[in-house]
Order: sequence, then structure tokens, then C-alpha cells
Amino acid sequence: MNEKLLLEKIRSLPDNKKIEVEDFTDFLLHKALNEGVKKIPQFGFAKGAFAMKPGFDDPIEGMEE
Repeated sequence: MNEKLLLEKIRSLPDNKKIEVEDFTDFLLHKALNEGVKKIPQFGFAKGAFAMKPGFDDPIEGMEE
């Protein structure tokens, strides 16, 4: 797509839609900059994120051997 044509289309939009175009453009730029960046999970990153309720390990009724 030609840049002039794209600019003309953006100029023809109402102001509230121009804001959406700007937000989406920012999103695409952020996405392009972060492509190929692989995050390596670190040991213990989820510490404290989960809590076991009391009795979690108790036997379930009807499931005895």
C-alpha cells in the first residue's frame, strides 16, 4: 500500500477513530520490536502465586483402595 494513500485514508477518519489507529500503530510497533525476543522463565517466578487449601492431600471419600 502506498503511504500517501494510507495517510489520506487516516485523514478522512473521525478524530475518535484516528486515536484508535494511533493506538493500534503503537501496538504494532511494540510487537515488531519484541519479535524474536524469547523470555526464559526463571526458577521460582511463580512463588506465592498458588496456595494449597488445608486438606488438599487428604484421601477422597469413595476412592480408597
